[in-house]
Amino acid sequence: MRTGNVALMVTKREALEKALAEAQAEFEAKKHDPATRKDALFRRNQAQAKLHFYEERSHEDLKNIINMIRKWGRLKNGTQLAYLSALHAIATKRAMACQDQKRLGTGSIVFYAFPQQVVNKVVERTGGRPIAVAITELCDGEVEIDPEGRIFLTTPDKSIPHGRQTFLAQVTERGEVFMDRDGNGNPVLVSRVQPFRFGPGKSEVRDGKVTFPGTQQRPYVPERKKIKQEN
Repeated sequence: MRTGNVALMVTKREALEKALAEAQAEFEAKKHDPATRKDALFRRNQAQAKLHFYEERSHEDLKNIINMIRKWGRLKNGTQLAYLSALHAIATKRAMACQDQKRLGTGSIVFYAFPQQVVNKVVERTGGRPIAVAITELCDGEVEIDPEGRIFLTTPDKSIPHGRQTFLAQVTERGEVFMDRDGNGNPVLVSRVQPFRFGPGKSEVRDGKVTFPGTQQRPYVPERKKIKQEN
């Protein structure tokens, strides 16, 4: 996975930064001496140029390494969680063993290789937030949601064991939001939301928002544009 390449890049940069600091200190010490000032200034400028050139080159090298890691991660389709677990263990072990805090960035390799899987695991561990869909026309109250995403307002009624249910709206797994009904009794599409999976259960409507039980807010990590391969 070439994490060693990143460590070598960091080591090289640190050496150049140290050389520049030494050259700058030498120039500061000799800048009032006409006999040595010119040579000290030349060495300081050389050190600056070397560091600047390396920063430009290493930036492109790092981009190429990251693109390779992303491509490698996409190729592990179906086994990404297993590879994520193994890669996380390796990266964590290296980070803990490293004494130099500046090199702890190797742990970020898991985010570059499997970004969506990392986000999913974070949501699972933290619990996330239940998904709430805004349907401003709905009034507050207790509701029940069936497996098809139909939302029914529940009102107490002694003549009915589970209370009286009135259809309010429906949210499909495709993200379609239906309300009311047309002349044939079919729901009317009123809006769309980001598709998500949900299960049936009891919930409530508050301030025009209905919370879906058994759901978690799971952010989507968009894929970056594929890099064109060089001939």
